Amino acid sequence: SVDDEVLALIFRAVPARDRLRCEEVCVRWRRVLTNHSEFTTRLVLPPDPLDDSPVETTEGGWSPWREEARDDTLRVASAKAKGGLRHFDASGCADITKRAVIDVLKANPRLTSLVMDEGEVETSPYGLKLRPRHLVALAETMAARGRDGGSTPRIDISVEVTGNRELEELRQTLEEGSSFGDSLQIGGVEVCVVSLTTSLLFVVDSALTHGDSDIDEDVHRETNEKTTTDLVEVLRRIGGRGLRRLNFLERSLNDHCGVPKIFNAVGEDCRTLRELHLDSEAFTVEREHWEFLESTVD
Repeated sequence: SVDDEVLALIFRAVPARDRLRCEEVCVRWRRVLTNHSEFTTRLVLPPDPLDDSPVETTEGGWSPWREEARDDTLRVASAKAKGGLRHFDASGCADITKRAVIDVLKANPRLTSLVMDEGEVETSPYGLKLRPRHLVALAETMAARGRDGGSTPRIDISVEVTGNRELEELRQTLEEGSSFGDSLQIGGVEVCVVSLTTSLLFVVDSALTHGDSDIDEDVHRETNEKTTTDLVEVLRRIGGRGLRRLNFLERSLNDHCGVPKIFNAVGEDCRTLRELHLDSEAFTVEREHWEFLESTVD
């Protein structure tokens, strides 16, 4: 019979979902699969299925064999690593909460790579997103782990901004960070904002049109100009550093003076962008479409 090290080499070539089945074969196989760190340092959850078809787990890491990712099954899967997780990917999992992610971080003090991409178009409205304040708290938590001499912690996340105050908060967070070429660091953590969702940014023009607004017209104009400036600056800082998806939802593009500037920023700065969603209507963005978008803003 082969020794454990040779058996581990064999299992290394086996897809993650099949390794889970191998654990049920015998006590020895389970021991090899649960005691070798390379099999328990990466947890990659399969995204929620878009239909009733069986879930195919990724081969880049191990994952619990189940219908869908939920908080309870996530905690069970995390416990299997016995505190040894280094990489955790919960992309496209609509039923995973921030609380569960925090529990995984607490239980795995050496975890320095976290990915929370909201997922495909069909699941993105429900995907896991972070507010600007959550981004700051997460960066602070991960930064402490990088001071032990290990690799620089990295987080790939989806961010959601509701209202111009949160937008200003996100801009301040990004300005306080450091930019090195295609890399953005916040508090010593490499941060990649893969998706940005915005809503309720601008004061509605119709309120002034109907004369029922309590907001002075000059204040209204200044507020929207400040919001446009903040959004353009945010896009400038994250657009060429891994941003793949923009979701402009309710009242994100209803200021006729600001929209051309926003789309100019998208066209000039968002070099890695692949998808643009306007009020839940999504389409794939190609570079040659920018002039068309700018010409149809009015």
